[in-house]
Amino acid sequence: MNKIFIFFPIFFTSLIFAQQLPQETLEKVLTEQVRRAKPVVGISFSPDGKTLASKSSNGNVIFWNLEDDSIIHKIKGSTSNGSAVYISETVVAVSKGKSEIFLYDLSKKEEIFSKMFKGIRISDISAFGSKVAIAGSGSKKAMDGQGGYVILWDTQTGQSSFVKTEGRNAGCYGVSFSPNGKFVAFGDRNAGISLWEVSGKKVTRLVADHIFDVGGNKSNLILSTSFSPDGKYVVGGGYATKILLWDLESKKRMHVLSHEKEITSVVFSPNSEFIASTSKDETICIWNVKSGFKTSLKGNEHGSPNAALFSPDGQHVAVGTEKGAVVIWKLTSK
Repeated sequence: MNKIFIFFPIFFTSLIFAQQLPQETLEKVLTEQVRRAKPVVGISFSPDGKTLASKSSNGNVIFWNLEDDSIIHKIKGSTSNGSAVYISETVVAVSKGKSEIFLYDLSKKEEIFSKMFKGIRISDISAFGSKVAIAGSGSKKAMDGQGGYVILWDTQTGQSSFVKTEGRNAGCYGVSFSPNGKFVAFGDRNAGISLWEVSGKKVTRLVADHIFDVGGNKSNLILSTSFSPDGKYVVGGGYATKILLWDLESKKRMHVLSHEKEITSVVFSPNSEFIASTSKDETICIWNVKSGFKTSLKGNEHGSPNAALFSPDGQHVAVGTEKGAVVIWKLTSK
């Protein structure tokens, strides 16, 4: 079985989508075959954009050198949710099993520390400097009993704090940091995006009740969230096929963007002008934040897209797929 990196240029005018782009603008420039893995559930660029980590459903993590598409290193893991996220150029945090996070030093190729969060079933992780945010669901054995949890773990001091959700909103998913690290966003199972001010326990919940048939059922689960790098917006998407974009200053919803099936990831570009989304409808969409216009790229033999991420320089979008491929699209001005 093969894992495939493919580089495509996408041409558009002045980096603004005034209309949908014609498919004729797509041109395949490189196909390289390397080893295939299980479905890719998470991807992460190193801060310098030179390497990429892809995490598979079996817990394995592969680190890629993006300059020559070679495999730098592999970490063998156990089945888990979440991703492998960079804390620095050489240290990554990786979710392992149901309740464990470990830190791995790429320069030494060894695990340097691990922490078990008893009673927590991890659904997602995110990092900001030395801090790791962990979203999940807690059993009776969790620190404060059953419910949804978001935990903030400082990997330098070892200290942690948490907020908990209960009732029909219980369950926390798709965790992400604001660009200044002061807030953590997460989704719930009732069409809500919550903003936790991590200096305390204050949580602000954004929800569009009139768009969804709310009631805490799985079809309203928000799987993925992302802050814009300029700190002005937050976006979320999930099972309900809708992408919700909110203005953080006014707390007003800007757009409702739609796929035909479940949304698996949403992420902002580094310049805050675009959102990339992936869906079980086998499309990758790039949306203009201000206008709501999009270009859609249909999935192919590499399988339904599970996760997307812009490179730090904003020139590429990496997509992990159900068939174990990582597809990299190059964005260039015409």
